[in-house]
Amino acid sequence: MGSEGVPGAPYNIKVRETNEEIVTLRVTWNRPRVLKGQLTGYQIYYTTDATFSPQNEAFVYEKKEVTILKNLQFNTTYYFRVESQYRDHDGLSSEIIAFTTKPPDNSIHILPTPTITSVSSGQNYIQVKWLPAPPQYSHVIRGYILGYGEEQANEKQDIVPVSINSYTLENLNPSTMYFISLRVFNELGDSAQTFVNGSTLG
Repeated sequence: MGSEGVPGAPYNIKVRETNEEIVTLRVTWNRPRVLKGQLTGYQIYYTTDATFSPQNEAFVYEKKEVTILKNLQFNTTYYFRVESQYRDHDGLSSEIIAFTTKPPDNSIHILPTPTITSVSSGQNYIQVKWLPAPPQYSHVIRGYILGYGEEQANEKQDIVPVSINSYTLENLNPSTMYFISLRVFNELGDSAQTFVNGSTLG
């Protein structure tokens, strides 16, 4: 049938994903080159059933050559066909195309554990340095939580902005070992913690 498909039917159907958080597909097609009468719009049929059994297919109506389908399933093959609607003529269907959605990207919800690079100290302070977060996480991390204490790491906690990768704990007791923890956080929760020990000078 060639690239133009059935005369009077839509052709050149294209599907692409437009959103990572929820499955959103943008479906476009070309207006039929040859019209079988007055074109009133399109029915876009879609299903996960390759046989297009009527009880398993859904459809939307559009007047233009584009539609947006939201809240579909991750990692699923969908089948699409677009049918031209005429005022005085039966609808004419395009060829069927298949499109498989991506699997969910769980990595955006799993925050990276920070890496502490050095601990230095004076009589009443300890400075902790760590590696900046990987660039792909920069838009999802809100900051760091630095915990410390003489008995356990999270007796006290300071919040550190995401743009900073060193912090000085001040007003500490001299000649004392402190347990220190570091983790990143955002609205969804915290990462795993990294632990180190540091001692103030006498």
